[in-house]
Amino acid sequence: MLRRVSILVVFLAALVPFLTLAPSAGAAPTGEKKAAPIDFSVLPSHVQLAPINVPIGNGYPTRTLVTVYLGPHDREKIGLLCRMSPRVNDAVLSALSREPVPVRDRKLVVSDVGRRLLGPINAALGESLVKEVHVLPGAAGAQGGVVAKLPFGNAGGCKGINDMLERLERQRQQEAGKH
Repeated sequence: MLRRVSILVVFLAALVPFLTLAPSAGAAPTGEKKAAPIDFSVLPSHVQLAPINVPIGNGYPTRTLVTVYLGPHDREKIGLLCRMSPRVNDAVLSALSREPVPVRDRKLVVSDVGRRLLGPINAALGESLVKEVHVLPGAAGAQGGVVAKLPFGNAGGCKGINDMLERLERQRQQEAGKH
């Protein structure tokens, strides 16, 4: 037993000089400037999901398209929200299958549907990433028209948001390389 301990001590003593010479994984090599953070304020304030075919409560087994907009608590998490959009779609379908979108006078009543979806969406995401949900009847386009009249600043689809994030990351890396 004593022999094993002494071998281990000798081995560790021989290893210490090599560990102190290696740069730490988080440290930037000398001479390189740390890259500037990404400016997330240029991203849309809301994420527009692809239209979802949901059940409606008109007494018949009927479905229709709705467009869901998500307002994140933090714009820095907008890319994560896009990557997790399949979970959001599942949560929307699950919640609206239990309690379909109401219909009154042959029109969808979506006024409180967003409030009803907020809890199930955040539960599906595993954390409170979304602070507000807006639901519009039909397949709304990402720019102009009905979207321009909504109470929030602007909305973007996940494809456009991911493209913007990639472009911002490339710019950040190029600026870091110039310094």
